[in-house]
Amino acid sequence: FINYFDQFHEFKDIKILPEGFEIDDMEEVFGFKNFGYYYGSSYNVIRYHDNYEDYVIDISEYTYMVNVNLNLDESKKIQSDKIEIRYDSKDKKLIILQENIQIADILVEDLINDYHKKQKGRSIETINDAIIEYDFNLVKLKFIIKNVYYDESRFNNYLEFKLFINIII
Repeated sequence: FINYFDQFHEFKDIKILPEGFEIDDMEEVFGFKNFGYYYGSSYNVIRYHDNYEDYVIDISEYTYMVNVNLNLDESKKIQSDKIEIRYDSKDKKLIILQENIQIADILVEDLINDYHKKQKGRSIETINDAIIEYDFNLVKLKFIIKNVYYDESRFNNYLEFKLFINIII
């Protein structure tokens, strides 16, 4: 019930909850921890699917845009003349190279968990809901999340996103 309201409504709509209630307050208010969302396989599933349709985004500060669909159990390489995106399924790491020199990397699990902390289980309703950004020394990355299914106890996890890359050199 609480998870449903967290995802689809606002806690202020539940009159018995204290003002400013957040999902992290479950144990204090109810005496037990929140066990997460249940989607039929485990309590640790992270699932998002975009609900936004048409959008415009300013890409003027970015050098590259890469459309990425990952099965997290399979390694993958996407490349052009100067840029390469590698996903290593063994290390679960996304690696960005420019002219064969690694300029950034991120653990996909960290990306998914960072995004999940931002969204708190809420569906992706707008383009701003879909965006998560990282700023490395010489590279800025903007991910626009389209679909996520992540259950660390199972196979067939996937992540689909657009990646905008700004190389600051």
